[in-house]
Amino acid sequence: MNGHLLFIRINKDIEKSMHLCDFVVRRPVATAMLFLALSLTGLISLTRLSVDLLPDLYYPMLTVWTTYQNASPEEVEQKISRRIEEAAGTVLGVKNVHSVSLSGLSIVTIEFSWGTQMNFVMLSLREKLDQIRDLLPRKSRRSIIMQMDPSEQPMIGLAVSGTDLIHLQNLTNVVIKRRLEQASGVAQALVTGVRELEIWVNIDPQLLKAFGLSINDIASALDHANVEHLGGSIRQGRYRYTLRAQGHLQTIKEVERVVVKYRPSGKAVFLKDIGSVQLGIQKQEALTKFNGHESLGIFIRKRAGSNTLIVSEEVRQILQNLKREYPELKIAIAFDQARFISDAIQNALLVIAQGGVLAFGVLFLFLKGVRNPAYVALSIPISVIVSFVMFNIAGVNLNIVSLGGIALGIGLLVDNSIVVLENIFRYQELGNTKSEAATKGAKEVTSALCASTLTTLSVFLPIAYVEGIAGQLFRDQSLAITFSLLVSLLVSLMLLPMMASSVKGRRTRLKKSSHKYSVMEVFDREFGIGACIYEKVLLHSLKNRTFVLCITLCLLICASWGAIKIKREFVPQVDQGAFNIELRISAQAELIETAKTLDLVEEAIQEISDVDAVFSTAGISQLQWLSGDTQQGLNRARIYVRLSQGSDTKAAIEQLWRKVGKLDGVNISISQDENILGKVLGSQAFNLQIRIIGERMEEQKKVADLLQSQLSQIDGLSNIRMGNKENLSYLELQILRERLNVYGVSVQEVIDQIVSHVDGKVATQLRNSGSKIDVLVRPTDNESTSNQIEKLMQIEILANQSWVKLKEFVDLRLTQAPSEIVRTDGTRLLILSAQVSERSMDDLIEEIQVQCSGLPIPSDIRIEVGGTNERILESFRSLIQMLLLSIVLVYMILAAQFESLVHP
Repeated sequence: MNGHLLFIRINKDIEKSMHLCDFVVRRPVATAMLFLALSLTGLISLTRLSVDLLPDLYYPMLTVWTTYQNASPEEVEQKISRRIEEAAGTVLGVKNVHSVSLSGLSIVTIEFSWGTQMNFVMLSLREKLDQIRDLLPRKSRRSIIMQMDPSEQPMIGLAVSGTDLIHLQNLTNVVIKRRLEQASGVAQALVTGVRELEIWVNIDPQLLKAFGLSINDIASALDHANVEHLGGSIRQGRYRYTLRAQGHLQTIKEVERVVVKYRPSGKAVFLKDIGSVQLGIQKQEALTKFNGHESLGIFIRKRAGSNTLIVSEEVRQILQNLKREYPELKIAIAFDQARFISDAIQNALLVIAQGGVLAFGVLFLFLKGVRNPAYVALSIPISVIVSFVMFNIAGVNLNIVSLGGIALGIGLLVDNSIVVLENIFRYQELGNTKSEAATKGAKEVTSALCASTLTTLSVFLPIAYVEGIAGQLFRDQSLAITFSLLVSLLVSLMLLPMMASSVKGRRTRLKKSSHKYSVMEVFDREFGIGACIYEKVLLHSLKNRTFVLCITLCLLICASWGAIKIKREFVPQVDQGAFNIELRISAQAELIETAKTLDLVEEAIQEISDVDAVFSTAGISQLQWLSGDTQQGLNRARIYVRLSQGSDTKAAIEQLWRKVGKLDGVNISISQDENILGKVLGSQAFNLQIRIIGERMEEQKKVADLLQSQLSQIDGLSNIRMGNKENLSYLELQILRERLNVYGVSVQEVIDQIVSHVDGKVATQLRNSGSKIDVLVRPTDNESTSNQIEKLMQIEILANQSWVKLKEFVDLRLTQAPSEIVRTDGTRLLILSAQVSERSMDDLIEEIQVQCSGLPIPSDIRIEVGGTNERILESFRSLIQMLLLSIVLVYMILAAQFESLVHP
C-alpha cells in the first residue's frame, strides 16, 4: 500500500513538473540515488573492461601456407601458387591476391573488401582448396589457412637457459609450458629453439651391398617391427575383452635386435650386424639466443578479451614460483607488451587528472569561489565513470585511444556544467530562491546545451563509421567522447541543479583582499587589461571589415597551402625503448653461417652502453608461421634489442649502424620496434614500395637495378632493398629413361633411393615418456656425400638385384633459379622497398615518378609506387568523407535550433 501511494505521489510530481529540471529539484534524494546507482554500475563495468595498448584491430586478409618439400620456387609457382590463386579468386569479396613462391613453400595472401564476414569466407576458401586438392602435387601437404589477427601476436617473450640442453628442453615442455598455459588469460605458450631428439640408424654401405639390401629395405623392416594393433575381442564367461597386440619398439637395444634379412641357412641378420644405432639430435633449423647465449624461447599469447596487464602479472607470478622450485633455471623476460601498455595508460590517466585540476583552477579564478568549481570538478569523474557502462555495452576496451578520447573530452565535459551553474547563480542574484533559481537557470539553457552537445557529437560520432584501419583505430575515441558528453549533459541538467538547490548557504563571490587573494586581484587586473585590448581590436575590425576579410582570406590560403604540404603519416612513430634488426645473408647459406653473422652483430650491440637485453632468433620457427611472416629461411635472423629506461632509441640505432651497416655479404635493416598498427599496415621500416610488374624476371631485374641507382640519389630515401634479387643454384638430375628400361627399374624407385642416400629415410617412431622420436635410417657417409657432387654420382643403387652407380641413370647439370617468385593478381612482380624519413610521402612519389619517366623501360613492364601509402590514402579519403558529413550534420542541427536556413 505504501509503495502504491509513493508511486502515485511520484506521478503527481511528474505531472506538475513537465520539465526534467523541475523533477530533479523536487526529488533530490531520488536523483542522488540514480547517479549513485549509475556510478556503481560504472565501477563494476570498469573492472570488466580489458586493458590493451590499442583497440582490437583486424585486417580482412587470409594467408594460405602450402609446403612442397625440396621443390624449387618455379615448381612451387607453377604447381601450387597459380592453382591456389585461381581457386581463391572465385571466393566472394576478394579484392586482390598476392603470392610468394619460395623453395618448398607457397604463401598466398588474399585480401578482401572491408566489411566481409571473415568466418564465412574462410569456410568458403577451405571448400575451394579441398576441391583442387587432387590437382596439387601428391607430396605437398594440406594447405593451412590463417587469418591476420594482430591481437594474437605474442605479448611476452621469455628466454630459458641452463647447462644441460636436453634436460632443459624436457623441463620446458613438460613443466614450464604447461604451468604457463594453465594461467587463466594465457591462450598458448609456444616454445622455440628446441632441438628434437632423433634415433640414428647408421648403415654401412659396404655391408648393405654385401647383404643385397637397400635403405628402403631397412626402413621397411623397422616399420614392420614397430607395430601396435587392435586384434578384435573375445568372450570369457560373462565378459568380453578387447585384444590389443603390443609390438612397438621401446629401447635402442630393441632397435638393434630388429631382423632385416634371413640368410639361406636360416640365420637372422640383425640391424646391429650392418650398422649402429645411437641417440642424436635432428638437423637444427631454428636458433634462439638471449644476451649472446643459446637458450630456449617461450612466446606467450593471451586469450581474446583478456586484460594484458593482469595476464602479465599472472605470468610473472608463475615465473617467480618456478625460480624457487628450480633454482638452476635462468628465466629472463625478453620483452613484455604490458610494460609499454602500463606506461601509456598511466600517462593517459595522468593527462586526464591534470586536465581536471587545470579546469578546476581556471573555474576557481573566474567564478571567485570554491563551491561551484567543486560541483564542476565533481561532474568530471561522475561523467567518466558512468560512461564506462556504455563502454562495456559497446565493446570498447581501455586503451590509449579510448583514454585519449576521454582526455580530449575533459575540456568539453565542463562546458555544460559551467553554463548551467553560472545561469543558476545569475537567478540567485536576481532574488530567486535556490529551487527557483536552479529550475529557471537550467530550463533556460537546456535547448542551447542540447544543440551544443549534438553539434559536438556530430563531429566525432561519424568517425565510428569510417571504413578501414582508420575506422577501427578511431572508433573507440569517437565513442568515448560521445558517451562522456551524453553523460555530462545529463549531469549538468539533473545532478548540478539538484546540488545547487539542496546545499545550504548562499553562493557568494569571494571578497577582495590584498593579503589573502592577491593572486585573484592580479588575475582580474590582467584579464581586464586583456578584455579592454580585445574590445578595441573588435571595434577597429568592425570599422574596417574589408581589411579584416582580406587578412582572413590570406590566412585561409596559407593554411590550405600548409595543409597540402604537411607531412602525412597514418600514426606517429612511438619510441618504445626498443628496436628490431633483420639480417639476411646468401640464400643458400646454412644455419651455422647465419649464426656466425648473428654473433658478429650481437658483439657490436653489446658494445652500446644503453642496451639492456638482446633477444635473437635465426632460421625457421613455428612462431613465424603463426604470425604470418613470409620472410623466413635458414639464412635469416631477427634481433630484438631492449634499451634501458630513458635511452634514446634513434641514437642507439645510429651508433649500431655505424658498426654493422657495412658488413660484407650481409643485408641489414634496423627499425624501431613496431606496434600492432605496423603489423597490420605492413613493415613500418620499409614504408615505400615500388612494384615492377611483368613476366620476364631478367628484364625486371635490369629495370630494378636502374631504379635502385636512381633512388639512391633522392633525399629522404634510405636502405633501398630489392626483394628477390638473388638466384639459387640447383643440381638438376635428368633421369635417362632408356637406361632405366634396360635395368627394369622405375623413375620413382631411383628417386626414392637417391633421397634415402642423401637425406636418409624416417622409418618409424619410437615412444619415449609419452613423446615420439623419429628413427632415421641413413648411410654412414651421408654427410660427406651430401656435400660432394662426385661422391653423389658414385652412389650405388640396387636395380633388379644388381648394383649400378647413379651416373649410369642420370645426367647432372648446375642450374640457377630465383630464390623467390612474387605474384600479384596473376602477374609476376619485383619489389623495391625503401625507408622514408624527413620528407612528405606525396613529394617523394612525385619525384620517383619523374625519375621513372626518364628510364628506358620495356613496354611489357610497368611500375607502380605504393606500399603502406595506399592504405593511408584510403583511410584519409574515408576520413574526409566523414568530415564533410559532420559539416552537414552541424548545419542541420543549427538550422533546427535557430529555425533558419541562413543564420547557421
